[in-house]
Amino acid sequence: MEDIKNIENIDSKTSQNQCEFCLKEFCNKATLIRHRKTTKSCLERQGKSDVAIECINCKKTFAMQYYKQHQSKCDTIFEKTKTEQKQELEKLNKQNEKLKNELSKLKSELLSSNNKIIKLTQELEVLKNEVSQYKNNINSLEKDNEKLKYANELLEKQNEKL
Repeated sequence: MEDIKNIENIDSKTSQNQCEFCLKEFCNKATLIRHRKTTKSCLERQGKSDVAIECINCKKTFAMQYYKQHQSKCDTIFEKTKTEQKQELEKLNKQNEKLKNELSKLKSELLSSNNKIIKLTQELEVLKNEVSQYKNNINSLEKDNEKLKYANELLEKQNEKL
């Protein structure tokens, strides 16, 4: 009984990827679909002998007789382009990593500079306060000096009278 179920499972799997026009079996659905669209004998059975086929890589359309020739050339070009793009992507990723590292370093330097600026700003405020105090002291001493000059003048006048 189990053997019959296994045979039925195998039959249902293979029939899923079997071309209904020429009865060929394929390992996956994508291969089956490409077969239906590109194989001359299968296209004729479908009544599409003069069908134009679109290239998978470049999306250009060709008559069946020219498609296979184009496809081999286009596949080569496409693979070469794909390889070049991968190399370029790797190069750009390396540059990106370098730039990220440089950015991180610059951020660190900026943070350090900002901390220095904050510290210097605080020191400047302390110095401004000290200068303000010195100015107040100078003003006070100048007033005291004026008073002393006035007092000295008065004393000199009194000394002259005596």
